[in-house]
Amino acid sequence: MRGLRQRSLALRLIEGQVDSIVLIERRVFISMIGIRGELIMPRMLSRASSILLAAAVVASGFTARLQAAEWVQIASEPDMRSATARAMAFASVHPDVRVYATTSGWYAIVLGPSGTSDPDAALARFKSGGTVPGDSFVTDGRTYLRAVWSGGSAPTDAALVDAVKRESTWSERTRMGVQNALIWSGDYRGKIDGDFGRLTREAIMGFQRRLGEPPSGYLTDPQIAELEARRLAAHQRAGYRVVDDYETGIRVGIAENLFQRGSQDGVLVPYESRDDQAFMMLLSMQGGPASLASLYDTTLEIAGDIAGQEEVYKPLRDDWFVVSKSGFAESLYAYVRLEHGAAKGFVLQWNNDASLTYGPIATAMFNDFETIPGVVLDPNAPAVASASVSPRRSPQPQTSTESPVTASTGTGFFVTRQGHVLTNRHVVESCNRITVADAPATLVAWDDDLDLALLQTRDGSSPPKTARFAPRPARLNADVTALGYPLHGLLGGLNVTRGVVSSLSGVRGDRNVIQISAEVQPGNSGGPLLDAQGAVVGVVVAKLDALVVAQVSGDLPQNVNFAIRGELAKAFLSRNMVDFDIEMSADPRSPSDLAEAASTFTALIECR
Repeated sequence: MRGLRQRSLALRLIEGQVDSIVLIERRVFISMIGIRGELIMPRMLSRASSILLAAAVVASGFTARLQAAEWVQIASEPDMRSATARAMAFASVHPDVRVYATTSGWYAIVLGPSGTSDPDAALARFKSGGTVPGDSFVTDGRTYLRAVWSGGSAPTDAALVDAVKRESTWSERTRMGVQNALIWSGDYRGKIDGDFGRLTREAIMGFQRRLGEPPSGYLTDPQIAELEARRLAAHQRAGYRVVDDYETGIRVGIAENLFQRGSQDGVLVPYESRDDQAFMMLLSMQGGPASLASLYDTTLEIAGDIAGQEEVYKPLRDDWFVVSKSGFAESLYAYVRLEHGAAKGFVLQWNNDASLTYGPIATAMFNDFETIPGVVLDPNAPAVASASVSPRRSPQPQTSTESPVTASTGTGFFVTRQGHVLTNRHVVESCNRITVADAPATLVAWDDDLDLALLQTRDGSSPPKTARFAPRPARLNADVTALGYPLHGLLGGLNVTRGVVSSLSGVRGDRNVIQISAEVQPGNSGGPLLDAQGAVVGVVVAKLDALVVAQVSGDLPQNVNFAIRGELAKAFLSRNMVDFDIEMSADPRSPSDLAEAASTFTALIECR
């Protein structure tokens, strides 16, 4: 504390803004100790010193300031130039804005001091009006040293003020895009979250310094253009692309121009760099917390073999860990996550001569990494460079001399222009003849565990548009639409129902399915479950048997229905060498447009 006070005083003296300083004997300090409900002053504080201290406090107006003065802090910046520029942007709305130097070395942008009796209510009004950031707060200003700028000061850098104002209008998606560009420029090594905190500001300033320009922490239009040009160039050189790897069950970015996939080795898939400057591995294995801890220890041993004095960054949590080290000649970055009963991740190691190439790739991979539930490497699989599970072929359909009689109906949807249709296994089980939208079809492959089946029209016919899959799994409480042909003999036509994802697992925690509130009936099975963009996030599979549940629980459940996860459906198609499309648009469709588009690729399946 003494050092802090001396630093505070030194700052005041250097800036030449000390109005009055009362020097008090250093042995005179306040330390209140509660004993038997009484407040006792230490004996070392003499009566004369007490009088001197009280007089100094009253004379300096400290008591009144402590009780009455409160500020609303709306932001802070690491340097005075960027703080004053941001304050100027707020000054058009709040004329009482000021910038204070603080004991931390940063600069606080504040409103006040407040003259109102209820500054919290004033802050609530500011937030509801959108005139201050959502994380603004009321403070007594005890860490403020002196004001360095007030609303009446003349602007000194119009371009910087414009940059600050423009940034305040950016959406979260734009801010995340800037962070992504800073990764590829080699300046940012953090999480893409749209939060422009200290790491992002320092990254922007580092980029500006490398441009030979003043490091304000706010990007001007020419700087944004240059940043985007560098991102695009680095991205294209690497051939970086986010892929769904349905062998490892990992969604991650791969620099395809730099890496070549090797043969599976147990629970690992190695990637050799084409320039011999780096090595990468994907990891995928069944396991729990013990497996994660073991992998962590092994990764630390690998990092320990890298010569260098830098301390290893090695956070370990219940469900993930990161190990990062930069040595004299080599660097390493590893990220492993524990989800759905499996440990999955990657390890990237590179020569420091190529850090500007592979450092950004490691950060990008971390930000793009996701797991695909229900898919994990088989450690006993044969070592092949491109392992695809051979599709299980059905026997040739049996011919019958009897008149064809429809035994059951269901729903399917076209996934390719070659006539491939995805549905449930139970919809086409034990069929002598299958038709899709009245066209004869053949059972190509199936998976009894997932209750999925792949059909193909015999003439390869398909509608002009086919279904597209969502790039990411469905989220809890997300809006969904189910399409199908329920009770076909009674209702006859396509039925569309809407609901939400009410749970990310099924009965007894089944992770193969998600629970939905969209109403389904017999005949809906095999139909597509679509998100707000019209992309497939699941395959409708069943509804809970209400009567059985009522007998067990005494309660009659409503709208408890299930769909097979879309990521498992994609894995099934990939294993059977079926190429499918991904919906990349983030724009939601109106319910009517969505239903109209989906009606073209959703088809009635009849089993005879």
